[in-house]
Amino acid sequence: MYLARLLSLFAVALLGAACTAVVVRGEGETAQHPLRAIGTLPPYAQATPVVTSIPVRATPVLEQRDLIRDMRSGTERVVEVVRDNDGRAWLARDGSAVWTRTSDGLVLERLGGGSLERIEGAREIRESPGGAVRVALIGDAWMLEAGGRTVRLVGAQFPSFSFDSRYLAYERTSSEGRVRSVLVLDTRRGEEIVAAPGIGRCHCTTTDAYGFPRWATTTAAFNYGDSGPFDAPPEERERLGNGQFLYDLATRRATRGSVPSQPRAGCEQRATLTSSDGAYELSYTRSCRLPRF
Repeated sequence: MYLARLLSLFAVALLGAACTAVVVRGEGETAQHPLRAIGTLPPYAQATPVVTSIPVRATPVLEQRDLIRDMRSGTERVVEVVRDNDGRAWLARDGSAVWTRTSDGLVLERLGGGSLERIEGAREIRESPGGAVRVALIGDAWMLEAGGRTVRLVGAQFPSFSFDSRYLAYERTSSEGRVRSVLVLDTRRGEEIVAAPGIGRCHCTTTDAYGFPRWATTTAAFNYGDSGPFDAPPEERERLGNGQFLYDLATRRATRGSVPSQPRAGCEQRATLTSSDGAYELSYTRSCRLPRF
């Protein structure tokens, strides 16, 4: 009786060893799938144990973060930089600083370390190269600072300055979110120009497809997109307005077509900016998701 019980325990141990669970191990190790022949297994399972290598690759966390690199020492620090409407970062103050986000608002940070300015409660900012003219999103409104005065832009979205910083293009969306208008503000004279009233808003989620104003690189004109009536079928939207238009401030007229604007990196691709003295490099990933203002 004792011998029979011993044999029974031995058989249970063998069966447990043959039914080992699948184990996934770290990089360079293997995951084993033992398929040993025991009386009840079908013929296709009665084979040599299969060994499959499953490499484990760590997620490159730092590669997805915004980094400022000191080109002399090779050291890096992580920041969260502000991006423009197209998801691009830019260097401020003649290439020596960058706007970053903090829990309290925005900070203009030197690439070499230290802060130049803080705007409490701000979530976004757009500005001229020297910072003399700028518009910041504080709370739910964009506040324009130009020529010593501050102007609250009610309902503004996607603001951007012309290359000489004189004009600010932006758009407003109707309360129901189906119709938008493109406007231009002359920051010197304070005049607001309605460039494109009552145009369609697209059913899209990316910056490249949306069609907000993008300034031309060589003239006082900008491109914008009209996606047609929001509630119309796709074929009707295309016929009734879908397309790119160019608004020329010299003639104050819009014509179908477009002119070259500032080039954009691919969606979710890494891009780099180098400081004016070559001592620092900003590395970031361009986001194509539509910003929520």
